[in-house]
Amino acid sequence: MTFLPLRASELGMSQTLIGLSGSAYFAGFMTGALLIPPVIARVGHIRSFTALMAIFLSSFLFLSLVAHVFFFISQIITLTFKNGYAGHRAIGRSENPGVPI
Repeated sequence: MTFLPLRASELGMSQTLIGLSGSAYFAGFMTGALLIPPVIARVGHIRSFTALMAIFLSSFLFLSLVAHVFFFISQIITLTFKNGYAGHRAIGRSENPGVPI
């Protein structure tokens, strides 16, 4: 999370906007905790992680090309989805025991 406020400051965003984006980061944690478990249950944690990481990386690369507030906030939400659900106990385990890892 430390990189994003520094990048926003470098882009000349106001302190209020940087604070709101920090709040959006934690709102994304809550949203990810509610929306991602059904995805993991349906397709498995490896495919979910791969898809979410692809979304995260592509939005991160796009952020470096476009300095716009909407894309900055979407980067924070994507980052939170990536970090929001998978705890250390969930890594390496399948949500569905019948599906091989």
